[in-house]
Amino acid sequence: MSSKGSGSGGKTTGALRVGVIGAGVMGSNHARVLAGLPGVTLVGIVDPLPEHRRRATELAGCRAFERLEELLAEGVDAVTIAAPTHLHHEVALACIAKNIHVLVEKPIASTVEEGREIVAAAQKAGVTLMVGHVERFNPAVAAVKQAIAGEDILSIAITRVGPFPPRMSNVGVVIDLAVHDIDLIRWFTESDIVEVQPQLSSAVAERADIRLRQ
Repeated sequence: MSSKGSGSGGKTTGALRVGVIGAGVMGSNHARVLAGLPGVTLVGIVDPLPEHRRRATELAGCRAFERLEELLAEGVDAVTIAAPTHLHHEVALACIAKNIHVLVEKPIASTVEEGREIVAAAQKAGVTLMVGHVERFNPAVAAVKQAIAGEDILSIAITRVGPFPPRMSNVGVVIDLAVHDIDLIRWFTESDIVEVQPQLSSAVAERADIRLRQ
């Protein structure tokens, strides 16, 4: 993200002013990391829940705001959006409209259409937009990428096992978690997926929460 062109309309000198939107587990982690980065000023974190704001303040030592407008009024160059998925579209467009660079946690939005609208808005505004596909920066994953470089890949199997994350009820297992695996397969093979044959099931949530095969 460039530090040229402040979200408040002026030019930025010195540290990049960054805000975090959403103070759940991921948002609090983003704030903690940002608070320790050189060249970055963590302006604050936004969340409507008092308990989330308290936790974020304790972890990152930053200011906490109840409303997005309060954070933006402080002047930010970039934001990390770690709010619930169904809010990504609205929040991202609001920030992009103010020429603020955006890192949005995956999934980028609840639907393909909303995701495309965010991408189009960022391109039109000329701001940086990035999705938090963090697995690409996982040292173990990077080692796999290096190990298979130049090899003929015949098959890839990726298995994820873990406790049920409540947020999955909003969008389902494919959009919430399988997006990581889909991105990694494309990255490993340096090619696009041409056909998908999903086998999904629902054990806990109303939406599919088990991906048997894809």
